This record gives sequence, C-alpha cells and structure tokens, in this order.
Amino acid sequence: KMPELSDLSSKKALLLADALYVEEQYGDAIDAYTAAETVLKTSERLTSIVHFRILSHRAAAYGQLQRYQEAFEDARAANTDFDYLVGGTLRPHETETSWRRQGWAALQLGKLEDARHALEKAH
Repeated sequence: KMPELSDLSSKKALLLADALYVEEQYGDAIDAYTAAETVLKTSERLTSIVHFRILSHRAAAYGQLQRYQEAFEDARAANTDFDYLVGGTLRPHETETSWRRQGWAALQLGKLEDARHALEKAH
C-alpha cells in the first residue's frame, strides 16, 4: 500500500517516486514527484539538489508515457534553473543525463534546434 504522499518529506517522496519509476509505474511516479515538489514549495525551503532531481526524474517518467511537452518543460527547468549546481554536489553524469532528457523530448516534439543545443550540453 502506498503511503499518503502529503505525509512524506520531499526526500522520502523523491525516494518513493524513484522506486515507482523503477517498477515502471510511471503515472504513480509522476504523482509522487509532484508531491515531493509541493512539499518543497510549501513546508520546506527549496533544496536545490532535491528539486533538480525531482524535475529531472519526473521528466524521465513523462517521457516514458510519451508526454514529451511535460518532459521537455521539466528537464529544461532542471537544466536552466539549477545550472549553477554543475560541478557541485550532484552525482557524476547527473546533469548530462538531464540534458539528454531535454534533448530527447525536444527531438520527439520536432524542436530540432532545442534538441541540438541540449544534446551538445550533454557532452
């Protein structure tokens, strides 16, 4: 049984969302990522790394459901709002993965210039 999302901290909701994603329960994962983001915005101070991961991981889940516009928007927000994290405390290849998600979604939407830009940033 899934816990009540509103009762979780942002980090616990992120962990739950990631677990749901691995189980290929993409719709539930999106709900959990959104709950994690809501907790960040309402009861916690915005933690940059956690918010970056919420956006980047939710972009992947949207992509799995072929919701490419939402995937593009979340990945773009992660990449532009948190570009100052590059070289910081993110995991290795985390920013590159997020840029690839943005580029892949842009490609699916026919936004070729956006796709080229994002994929170049991924390298």
